[in-house]
Amino acid sequence: NLFIILQCVYLFLTGYKYMNDSILELERYLLSLTTTLLFIQLVNKIDVNKIIKWLDKLSFLIILQALVMFVVQGSLTAAESSVGPVSIQVFSDDSESRISAFFSDPNKMMCYFLILLLIRILLETAIHGKNIKWHWQYLIYLIGAVISLARTSVISVILFILLFLCYRYLFRNNIQIGNCLLFMVTLIVFLLIIQFQTAFFTWIDHFFASVLEVFGRTRTAQIDGNMTTDSRVLVWREAFNYIKQSPLFGNGLLSESNLLPIPTHNTVIQLLLDTGLIGILLYITGIFRPILEVVPFWLVLATMIVPMLFLDLGNFRLIFVVLGIAMQYQTIAGGEI
Repeated sequence: NLFIILQCVYLFLTGYKYMNDSILELERYLLSLTTTLLFIQLVNKIDVNKIIKWLDKLSFLIILQALVMFVVQGSLTAAESSVGPVSIQVFSDDSESRISAFFSDPNKMMCYFLILLLIRILLETAIHGKNIKWHWQYLIYLIGAVISLARTSVISVILFILLFLCYRYLFRNNIQIGNCLLFMVTLIVFLLIIQFQTAFFTWIDHFFASVLEVFGRTRTAQIDGNMTTDSRVLVWREAFNYIKQSPLFGNGLLSESNLLPIPTHNTVIQLLLDTGLIGILLYITGIFRPILEVVPFWLVLATMIVPMLFLDLGNFRLIFVVLGIAMQYQTIAGGEI
């Protein structure tokens, strides 16, 4: 609520010249808030076990439909394929094809499966306890993320599996030690990246080149196969110039459409660009804090934070579904459902 109020006051006081874009983005955040409120109410009226089974079936059917469409997509073009309740979008050009499901972007399909997995585990821990156990159905969501052919999906899926194994078998009796080690490893990796940027970027280039080769994404390998010239890295650098000009309150919602050549593809940078430090602090406090109170950090890291570093998911609606369920977690865990 404070996040939305802040933006309304900002628009009113500054007479922001990109008013139409800002109002459009504000409407999206209002829809996100509505989504949270809706699921706060719905969560008191659902059978959690049935919802989990329904999520598994829905995810499996989407994958099946997506794969069928991918096989037959040779007879379609991007212009001919359509999006609807029973159709699948195929992002295609002369050199590569990617499944988008019912999203306009394959990366959003990846996020759909990853965050749906988070929702499943959230519901599961509410009724069975916070000791997360492996279920073969997790593979459905992980496969769904990978068939988007997104490079980020490889990072998220590998990270999910590694952290699950670590917390399940190494730190199952002392989660705090696991969290401390995860924080230390993350900090050390960050410092090593700063110290050895050239070597790190070279390794990343080779890793992503291998992933793109496996995925058959020749077009992306040609235009965005190098970290130093990757369009996302270049636009991040350009975005920071505008962030420094207005670090506290930002440049207004959806400012990237008027200030940058392409979208930022990074939630943190986008929030800093749009709303500044105040906005991102409100976002983190209002969204991540309630979620992290009920699910472990490693799970949020693999399914939410990593995708956020490569995509703008500030008002991705499924995140607010997670928030709504998390805010009613005690009601679910207390057996009132």
